[in-house]
Amino acid sequence: KLRYLSTHDALTGLYNRAYFEEEMARLERGRHFPLSIVMVDVDWLKMTNDRHGHAAGDELLRRAARVLLDAFRAEDVVSRIGGDEFAVLLPSADARAANEAMQRVRHILAAHNASVNQTPLVLSLGIGTASKGIPLTEALQEADREMYQDKITHKGLATVSSGHSPG
Repeated sequence: KLRYLSTHDALTGLYNRAYFEEEMARLERGRHFPLSIVMVDVDWLKMTNDRHGHAAGDELLRRAARVLLDAFRAEDVVSRIGGDEFAVLLPSADARAANEAMQRVRHILAAHNASVNQTPLVLSLGIGTASKGIPLTEALQEADREMYQDKITHKGLATVSSGHSPG
């Protein structure tokens, strides 16, 4: 039980940041290249917490975890690495495979939102891919930049339609 708690996020059951960083270091030394990383941010979490309480925000994070687990392969490392941030390591996945995975996330997310009568789950996504010899930190930074760009797109759309930003 202690081993599980040291490697998993208590709220979502996903791997935690420490495990993610250990796996990233291990995979960087391995031969599962190309390797892609998907960064995910849950938009509107702060607003959900402010308007509906932290229990509603926690539920939003658990829903995000379920969507991500449904979208990725068993060998992918799905982790919650921060308050509203998730990261996924995709061993042996080139940019094309990572883009296909991101489309699966968007498809499963749309189906999820259509099936629940709750606050819609909005995710910003970004991808980075590393070849052998490229530090995985570069792929992580690339994925983070793409995720931020996706978040700006959501923010612009949300501001125009509702006067609020995804935060």
